[in-house]
Amino acid sequence: MIMNCEMCGKSGELNLALVEGVKMHLCTSCSKFGKSLNQHKQTKYTPTIASIKPLESNEEVVQNFAQILKQEREKRNFEQKDFAKLLSEKESLLHKMESGHYVPSLETAKKIQRILKIRLVTEQKEASIGNKTKFSGPLTIGDFIKKRK
Repeated sequence: MIMNCEMCGKSGELNLALVEGVKMHLCTSCSKFGKSLNQHKQTKYTPTIASIKPLESNEEVVQNFAQILKQEREKRNFEQKDFAKLLSEKESLLHKMESGHYVPSLETAKKIQRILKIRLVTEQKEASIGNKTKFSGPLTIGDFIKKRK
């Protein structure tokens, strides 16, 4: 798992910081929004072979994630603020998820589905293109190009 800044998504040197009560790995520019927890000690995440996941995953977040999340949270009488704390996420990020402006990582979606006891992650179906079998998803130009051998 390659770590990026949990606020803006940049990769590189990360600082551990406390933002609105949540520990986050942030880049230098985003770390000013929280209290630094590693006293000017910057770390760069170096993935080990064991931590690298295969590029092709057969799981994805369901299409109507935002609608389901909001509906199920309200059904259980959770306020956004309280549910965000339960997830260890910022309230603003939860708001973005529910409004459909942010699709969470598989890890976060799985955490939400465990808490709410609902299904938010599904397996992708395979689609066949020519003689190749690929995971479904948006087609790219590379899917149609014949490679010379």
